[in-house]
Amino acid sequence: MAEGSLSEWFRLRRRHLLALSQGIGGGLVDPDVIDLLAVLNSCWRMVTVSSCSGRIIVLAAPSPKDKKGARVLGKWHRRVTLEELNRALESLPAAVESRYLWLSVQPPIITLYVYGWLFASRLVSLAERAGFKYSGLKPFQGNVVYVSILGTVRLDIPLKYDGEILAAPSPTLIHMINDYLYLAKSTLVRLKRLVLSDPLITECMLKSSPSFHLISAEDIGGCGGSGIVEGCLT
Repeated sequence: MAEGSLSEWFRLRRRHLLALSQGIGGGLVDPDVIDLLAVLNSCWRMVTVSSCSGRIIVLAAPSPKDKKGARVLGKWHRRVTLEELNRALESLPAAVESRYLWLSVQPPIITLYVYGWLFASRLVSLAERAGFKYSGLKPFQGNVVYVSILGTVRLDIPLKYDGEILAAPSPTLIHMINDYLYLAKSTLVRLKRLVLSDPLITECMLKSSPSFHLISAEDIGGCGGSGIVEGCLT
């Protein structure tokens, strides 16, 4: 592996870790995904790009495909109450054209860059075992692979169409969507556990392992403690 490409990797990694640190400081990162992000980023071969821990969302739109015309009436990355849902539904102005109104529970998603196909493939395999069945990978640049980790636990409920109520908010509905959100978020804990128990990935984790450590090539104590050797960089 050429030294230049390794240096480029650390520049890429540093840029995204700085953005993540700023996002956490600004309250832009979901608190219940930070532990998993710390574990993933403690491996010098990985750097996370974006994340969502799973959410409940209320959407209104003129048509299902009209993303520009869609309005988010409410969004929660935690359990929601019936009162909060009702307030979100009441916030839609009567003058706004919204033939479609629906409630969704959306699964967690994490995107990241991984240095090395072997490690990217292993991470996708672990993610699938944890319940992120829609995970995948594709080449980015050189040895860097783009990995998308996406769960399958999702629920979409149409609430209204053309002014006709299809499903009214109720305690039972709230209980159901909160249960789905809990189920979706539980995959984050399983993935963290699987990553920490995988020898291939843990051997490249930083020994000091501070959260979102900003490292250079000189900081690596080795892959498995053996120093930077050719087999460690494939």
